[in-house]
Amino acid sequence: MRSVFSWLINILAVGFWIFRVVVTFLENSNVSFAVKTINFNIEIGLLFATVIFLVLIFKRNIIGGIAYFVAYAGYFGVGLYSILVNSNGNFATDTITQAFVCIIAIFLGLLNLVDLVLSRNRKSEGKHKHTDWFFKDDKFDRKLDKRADKNNYRIF
Repeated sequence: MRSVFSWLINILAVGFWIFRVVVTFLENSNVSFAVKTINFNIEIGLLFATVIFLVLIFKRNIIGGIAYFVAYAGYFGVGLYSILVNSNGNFATDTITQAFVCIIAIFLGLLNLVDLVLSRNRKSEGKHKHTDWFFKDDKFDRKLDKRADKNNYRIF
């Protein structure tokens, strides 16, 4: 990861995964919470698959980003659609919260995919005027004379 934006998106993805683990655990233990899982069995499978997707995203693999977006858009998109269809224009706070979480999940998957696609052409090496005067100039290199010790001592 080469930019702060990439770090931020990936930290948000991990944070959202932890949030979904908590939501799944609370629903399994029959504790009432503002956010519910859409389908408990699919949610558990998605949580395990998300770990693999996030590892691939951390390694900057485009396949992981595509799989993460497709999985999240498929699961949370269906959930968002069912919320909008079943609400009949009557939105309660739990319904709005659930829809907001679905929108965040889809948006997070899209941001991760866009970041992976755009970072293929991004290069972190460039000219930096604050350091190039020292590192790009040979006159500041250390001159060794013929009596200098050229051994590389290593301690194992």
